[in-house]
Amino acid sequence: MPSWKKDSCAGVEKMSEPSLKPLATVQEGQRVKIKEIRSGRMLKKRLSELGLYEGTKVVVKKNSSFGPIILKVLDSTLVLGRGEAQKILVD
Repeated sequence: MPSWKKDSCAGVEKMSEPSLKPLATVQEGQRVKIKEIRSGRMLKKRLSELGLYEGTKVVVKKNSSFGPIILKVLDSTLVLGRGEAQKILVD
C-alpha cells in the first residue's frame, strides 16, 4: 500500500513511491538514482553543492553496518554520514 507524506512547501499531501529506499540501506556495489531528498534547505543545498540532487546516479562503494557511506559520483568519491544518507531516497 502506498504511503502518503506531507509536502512541507505547499502543505499538500502527495504519494511517496513504494519502491524508494534510503541510501543508507543500499548494498555495496549497487548503482542507484536519487529520487528524493527529505531534509531541510541547508542540507539540500550542501548535498547539491556536492553533486547530489534528484536524478543523480551514484554507486555505493562502501556501506558497512556503521560509520560513513562512501559513494562514487561521476569522477568523484564522496563520504556521507549515515544520518545524511538516511534522508536520501533512491530507486
